[in-house]
Amino acid sequence: MIASLHGTVADIPADGIVHLSCGPVTLELHMPGSQAIRLHAGESLRLYTHFHFSSSADMMRLYAFQRSDERDLFVLLLSGSGVGPRVALSLMDIGFGALARAIIDADEKTLSSASGVGKKLAQKIGVELADKVSKRFGQVAAEGTAAASRIDDESEQALEAICALGFTRAQAEDSLAAVLDDGKAETAVLVRRMLAWLSRN
Repeated sequence: MIASLHGTVADIPADGIVHLSCGPVTLELHMPGSQAIRLHAGESLRLYTHFHFSSSADMMRLYAFQRSDERDLFVLLLSGSGVGPRVALSLMDIGFGALARAIIDADEKTLSSASGVGKKLAQKIGVELADKVSKRFGQVAAEGTAAASRIDDESEQALEAICALGFTRAQAEDSLAAVLDDGKAETAVLVRRMLAWLSRN
């Protein structure tokens, strides 16, 4: 099956939908809205994909992600009862690291913040998928938890600034975790580093 695609963004016709031109063919891809909104027409990139066929809905769709581990987490989510592609895609908008931590910790509040996820489904996801996610993505979750403990006032202000620019809290935290390796800095410096990191990832 199609594992990844390399092509040029033709256009983004709707929220979470991207048209990617790969040679003479233009494919319609469904992505987390938080990722699709950061793409631009004419941009060349590689996306990691999952082909999904629903016999009950007689529907075929190709889902795409900027990283292979994000694609793998999406596929793992689909193994949960009551979790279809639409819900799984909504959960992915929480952010890769934050979502992995939320599932492992059975964090109902974070999971139910995703569109289409109520309290009962959030509980079910925590019960059914915590062990699977821990085995596959436990290290990522641990790194995110460690990074969160390093947040000071300057870092918190930088997080708020990034979120004000339209990024999710999870994206902001991931970028902060990456740039803190260069040492603590004033808010303005952190924001510049975080935006640079987000533009590359």
